[in-house]
Amino acid sequence: MQRRQQFVSNLVSIALIGLVVAGCETESAGSGSGGAATSTAGTPTLALPIAGVWKSNFDAIETIGAGHWQVSSSAAPTSVSAIVRYDATERWLLTRNAADASYAPGAFNRIVWHDVSATEIAYCTVDFGLASEEEAAASSKTADAADLDGKGCGGFSWTRLSRPEAVGLFESQFGGNERLDAEKMGWANTIRWDNAKRTAVSQNAADDTFSPKTFNLVRWAKGKDGAFFYCTVDYGHATAELAEASTKTADDSDLEGKGCAGFAWTRLDPLPLLGVWKTNFDTTEAIDGLGWGGSRLDSFRRADRVAIVRSPQDDPYTPGQYSRIRWSEPSAAGFAYCVEAYGKATAAEADADPATSDATDLDGKGCGGFPWTRMSPAQ
Repeated sequence: MQRRQQFVSNLVSIALIGLVVAGCETESAGSGSGGAATSTAGTPTLALPIAGVWKSNFDAIETIGAGHWQVSSSAAPTSVSAIVRYDATERWLLTRNAADASYAPGAFNRIVWHDVSATEIAYCTVDFGLASEEEAAASSKTADAADLDGKGCGGFSWTRLSRPEAVGLFESQFGGNERLDAEKMGWANTIRWDNAKRTAVSQNAADDTFSPKTFNLVRWAKGKDGAFFYCTVDYGHATAELAEASTKTADDSDLEGKGCAGFAWTRLDPLPLLGVWKTNFDTTEAIDGLGWGGSRLDSFRRADRVAIVRSPQDDPYTPGQYSRIRWSEPSAAGFAYCVEAYGKATAAEADADPATSDATDLDGKGCGGFPWTRMSPAQ
C-alpha cells in the first residue's frame, strides 16, 4: 500500500521508492535527467532558497525551481537544465544540460551563488561540461564573491539576478490566480520595478481587450500571512518611461477600503502550504510559490483546497502532464494531501476529472483506496 501511494505521488514528480524531491536530506538522485533534485546528505533540510523567476543583468528571464533552471532571452534560444543536487547552506548546486543541448549535451555543471540582498543574487558557473554528477560534486573550483562585477567568476563578472519583492503565484480576492515576478505582473508583463518604492511598470499584452501594448504603473504593499496588495495607479501610457514618471499614487493605509482611486487594493493570497515538509513515507517535499516538489504550480483554490500542478517534461511517468492535488485543513501539526487525478493533457482536464477523495478517512482508504500522504513541518 505504501509503494502504491509513493507511485501516485511520483506522478507529480514527488517520491518514488528511492527518489526524493528538491529540498530533501538524502542520497543523490543519480545522474539520470529524470531524477529529482536533492540537497546534499548530512546538510539541513532546506528548500532551494533561490527558487523563483528572476531577470538577469543580460536582460534574460531565468526561472529556477521545480527541479529545473530555465533561461529565456530574445538573444538566444531558451535553454533548460535539470537541477540534480544542491546545498542551500553552502550555496552551490549542480545542473545537467539537456540531452539536445547545443553545447555539451547531458553534461554536468557546478554553480555557486551569492546573496546580494533579499531580492538580488549573483551566480557563477565555476565548472562545466563534466561527465558525471559525482565529478561535478567533487569539483573544488571556486569564485570570488568579493569581485562580483569584475573578474571574480573565472576572469569574468558574475551574473546578477533580481526580482520584485512581491513574487509567487497568488489567489486574487476577485477569483483566479495571478503571478507576480520578474516576468509577469498580474495580467500584464513586468518591464521594470523599484523595490524601495514598491512600484513596477507593466505592459499589457498585444491582444489586450482595452489597451493593447500600453504601459501601466503598479504599486504594491505587504499584508499579513504572506499576502500582497497591489493597485494599478496609472495606465494606458505609450512608453514605459511615461508610466514610470507618473505622479499618481495610492493610499497604502487603506488597503481594503478606498485606497486605490476610491476602490480597495487587489488582495493576493499565497498557497497556504508554503514550506518544507516531511511525509509519513520518510521523504521530504518543498512547496513554494513556484512549485510543489518537482512540479510547477499551475493554479490553486484555497476555498476548495485544490492545486493543479504540471510535471516537468523529463518526468519518467507523466512528462509535461497535469495532476490535481487536494489537501486537508492545515494545522500546526501539518496537513495531508491526495493526488486525485494525474496524467492529464491539460490543466482543465485535471481540474474537471470526476475522481474524489474522502478527507474523513485520511489514514484508511480515503485517497483512491489508499491513505492520504501526511505532511509535518521538516524544520
